[in-house]
Amino acid sequence: MTNLLAAGGGLAGGGALLVLCLVACPLIMGAMAWSGRRAERKATRTSTDNPAKPGAKSAKQAELVRLQAEIDQLRAERRTPGRRDNRRSP
Repeated sequence: MTNLLAAGGGLAGGGALLVLCLVACPLIMGAMAWSGRRAERKATRTSTDNPAKPGAKSAKQAELVRLQAEIDQLRAERRTPGRRDNRRSP
């Protein structure tokens, strides 16, 4: 940057654009970080103010248990020797 200033052209042309970019970049990044923190705080506040329905958690847990049982069943079928089906093993 000092070479641009010492070249006699001052900040005319491409030098002014470079300086503008060097100044704008940190300012925009700071604004984005501030906005992100603000949105995160708002989302956290909203989730604590409005707790989920009481049945929603148990429904999710039941679905998780069902899916885990299905995974266990599929793994057991994969380990069973001599099976005869059309599925390919990975």
